[in-house]
Amino acid sequence: MVLQMLSSAPAPRTLRPLAGALVALVALASLAGCGVRSDHTAGAGEGDGEATLPTLPPVEERQSALYDEDGCLVLAEGRDCGATADDLDEALAGDESDRTLAGFEGPLFTTDVSAGVVHVLDDTVAVSTSGPWRAQGLVRNETTSPVVAATVTAVLRDGAGAELERVKATSPVAPVRPGEPAPFVLEGTVDAAAVASVEWSATDGGGAALPGTRDLELTTYFVEAAGARDAIDLGVYAETGPGPHPFVLYGSITDLAGIDATRPAVVGAWLGDDGRVRAVSQADAVRLDGSPADSLGPDELADFVLVVGGDAGGLEAAPVLLWAVSR
Repeated sequence: MVLQMLSSAPAPRTLRPLAGALVALVALASLAGCGVRSDHTAGAGEGDGEATLPTLPPVEERQSALYDEDGCLVLAEGRDCGATADDLDEALAGDESDRTLAGFEGPLFTTDVSAGVVHVLDDTVAVSTSGPWRAQGLVRNETTSPVVAATVTAVLRDGAGAELERVKATSPVAPVRPGEPAPFVLEGTVDAAAVASVEWSATDGGGAALPGTRDLELTTYFVEAAGARDAIDLGVYAETGPGPHPFVLYGSITDLAGIDATRPAVVGAWLGDDGRVRAVSQADAVRLDGSPADSLGPDELADFVLVVGGDAGGLEAAPVLLWAVSR
């Protein structure tokens, strides 16, 4: 679960993502990272029906100053064993409705890869009904191997079944690990009103494995709703005038791996009340001065700002999926 702090000023850069009712407990302390690398990568053996999750290193290791040897939370007024480090780890790993993992936060990450296919999640796809045909949704890797380039193809047909256009796009998330969802956006040229049916397919487009790592920790500092509100100035992102302003999600990513994260970036997708993708946004990680973070070394941190314009009302309360990638 992403901690959303509705504020016009950034929270401390040492804040870390938290989950459920445990948020209030942990937020009382200063969350300084201890430099533990993650080796909890996702995967599945050939023929396995279940994949392992890319879990973050245990919170007791990442935030060692917060816990004693029994895993109890250390507070100014004493220790609290009501919610231990193990409890928080279990809450973060969550279930398919909501998870906090290395390089991912949100719903729809499954351990069930028995289907053995790269699958378009039909219930998440939103399609335009006017203007040029456009669609956005989620694909999920339900195989036992990472997908290097999750590629979605839509064959658009008219009422007589004739092919109007074949539209293809590759997800900005790579690699897509076993059980992981990933967003896609398809943009056609034919009139959406002329499209009577769509044939969907997804595959791994292949190619060379990308450098870097996805053992990255995501932190959300705050979100700002779209509309007429005060302009914000984060240093790395600034607005002017009375608005209306776009929806903004501000946060950071930290490299938990033992190797550099080259060209780190963050991708976000927001779901509507019907479970379909309302918006997709991506942004490169930046330094405090706004310059691109071309590479993050182990334990290094950089900021990101995801911006959604247009019809972005209510996104601050919408379910969100976040991915941290290295390109």
